[in-house]
Amino acid sequence: PRDAQAVAALARLYFDLAMAHGDPRYVGYADALISGYPAPLSAELLFVRSLLRQYRHGFEEAKGDLRAALAAQPDFAEAHGWLGAIALVQADYAGAGQACAALGAAGSLTLQSGCLGLTLAYTGQLAQGYQALEKGLARATDPGNRLWLLTRLAEVAAWQGRAALAES
Repeated sequence: PRDAQAVAALARLYFDLAMAHGDPRYVGYADALISGYPAPLSAELLFVRSLLRQYRHGFEEAKGDLRAALAAQPDFAEAHGWLGAIALVQADYAGAGQACAALGAAGSLTLQSGCLGLTLAYTGQLAQGYQALEKGLARATDPGNRLWLLTRLAEVAAWQGRAALAES
């Protein structure tokens, strides 16, 4: 219970299970783990807590946790990525662009391409967005990142009216 890395790993596993199975009880399990951990929270615990908060649509609180995690660990690529995702949900395209730039500065070019691609697509630049997502896919080696990028490519293809491409 006092090992921040173990608590963060288990809480992240619970969050991933909630996302995979659509069962919000796992979010509660993760929340109980983190709320029982003494302050100050590590960057990883702040990050996982941000995921739980955004899951419940507590976007401002989630952004606060992400910013605190980044203050402790400036090159935390996933934290930059989630700031970008929240910015897109809130139609804060300038904020999304800043998150995309931070991903590049942190050396996460695959995630930067995904972030940039979605930001372009959300702002009506569908062809450029699709190209940026393809660029990210060409770089992606992690199966999870590949699946995420393929899903985003299908979404943008559907928005372009290219149903056959989206289905493929």
